[in-house]
Amino acid sequence: MKKYLALILAVFMLAGCAQVPSAQANEKQVEVQEEAKEETKAEEKETFTYQAEHGEIELPSDPERIVVLDSSAAGAVLLFDGSVVGHEQWTGSNKLFADYLKESTEVSVDNLEQILALEPDLIVTSPYNENFEELSQIAPTVSFTYGRLNYLDTIIEYGKMLNKEEKA
Repeated sequence: MKKYLALILAVFMLAGCAQVPSAQANEKQVEVQEEAKEETKAEEKETFTYQAEHGEIELPSDPERIVVLDSSAAGAVLLFDGSVVGHEQWTGSNKLFADYLKESTEVSVDNLEQILALEPDLIVTSPYNENFEELSQIAPTVSFTYGRLNYLDTIIEYGKMLNKEEKA
């Protein structure tokens, strides 16, 4: 009987020693939660609806990581100071773009893993790209048909796409 009484007392002593969260610990936990919420809001970028050839699409208002998979689009994207992190071979071989693509990686239009690794927030490609649906799973993807518009309207359209219509 004494053994059981000693065991019960030991359990109560251990339970009494259990640390109850202090007010400071609770405040710290609230601060951490608020910081996490602020970081989440910062990560959620503003978007706008763009009317692309293939329909309406939500695009980032200020894309920071653009992959250009259509050589006819590269000049316009660079004209509007687009931050190109990935480009295809033809764009990379254009000497006029060399200075602008120093920080950009040449990618294959068929290598989805390579494109995914660049973590783009916008992909610009041709409407003939066979991987359009797969690219759309990686990031918002816009295609343009080369020659569909005259050169001035094409520039304006790229300005709209990059949310720089006033500059266009």
